[in-house]
Amino acid sequence: MAAVLLLGQIQWDTASFAGVEDNKAGKIQNPDVVKKICKLLGIKNEEYFNKILVQGKSVAGKEVLWKANPLKKANDNKDALAKQLFNNLFDWLVIMMNKTIEPVEISNPSFFDSAKTIGLLDIFGFENFAVNNYEQLCINYVNEKLHKLYIAAIFEAECVELKEEGLGHMVDSIEYPSLKVLDILRILDFKQGGAKYAGIKFTA
Repeated sequence: MAAVLLLGQIQWDTASFAGVEDNKAGKIQNPDVVKKICKLLGIKNEEYFNKILVQGKSVAGKEVLWKANPLKKANDNKDALAKQLFNNLFDWLVIMMNKTIEPVEISNPSFFDSAKTIGLLDIFGFENFAVNNYEQLCINYVNEKLHKLYIAAIFEAECVELKEEGLGHMVDSIEYPSLKVLDILRILDFKQGGAKYAGIKFTA
């Protein structure tokens, strides 16, 4: 994970990328970071790792060709490497977690006769940035809807439990507020000088 984070700390010597048209590779401004990354990933050939960050490799027959990458492509390649490393780390964690919680009885053929699942629901993903774009608004809206669905399911389950315990007479007196419109949408469509909600009728 530290290596992934360090990849994001790599800084380019932008001036050195001016010679890519003549196949002169650009340079990294902080090679000490590359050295740390190589150490963390167990890469012994630091020079080769540095090379693949600023150059593209192609094979024509038995000949290996190296071509200097423009600054944008070098940066994209670095980000792609970080994403792939993170993806591999995540996959490894899932495998290790499965091995850790794997029951001894799994070797028994009858183990799979009944379904065994672990359900996880992440309903808290609301973010508050200095500038919230439309995408974030959609994410926050969906999270709020999921949260409401979860609370409603819990409320219904509690009502069933009360009835099973002979407290059904209390269920009718419990009120669960059903919010049809989120406050953020309500505020967007208030009429100036009016006290009542005008409905969702957005105007440009």
